[in-house]
Amino acid sequence: MNCPLCSSDKTSKHFNRNNTDYFLCSNCDLVFMDHKKHMNDEEKKLRYYKHKNNISDLGYKSFLMELAVPSFKLIDKDKKCLDYGCGPTKAMEQIFRDNGFEMYSYDPCFFPEIEKEEYNLITCNEVIEHFSNPKEELKKLFKLIKKDGFAV
Repeated sequence: MNCPLCSSDKTSKHFNRNNTDYFLCSNCDLVFMDHKKHMNDEEKKLRYYKHKNNISDLGYKSFLMELAVPSFKLIDKDKKCLDYGCGPTKAMEQIFRDNGFEMYSYDPCFFPEIEKEEYNLITCNEVIEHFSNPKEELKKLFKLIKKDGFAV
């Protein structure tokens, strides 16, 4: 099985969890599952709706602040930000806006419209490990970052 990130054929079974085999690429160290085991878009939505990602949940807000607060120091408030893979709520967007930043949200299942421009900062919290096609998703993400921008 070829690696979905670097296309190497130097992969081997790494471990099994919940009846799913995970593989390790010896070229780039990506751990991945067989693409046949990935959920379709409807299955993803149903699963994500089970998450308690509500901005009024103080535990969840505290969790997001662990990424947001250090990110505030990376850019000026007049710069444009994007939460890439926000899920069913725009919690990170609200945190950034409450702190004076211009933040937008994108999620392929819930908020699929994305402005075709570049951002100074892109947050990607608990997202990359869910990419079905990490090589293509990362290319898409990095095309959205300005040359002097940040992805966190």
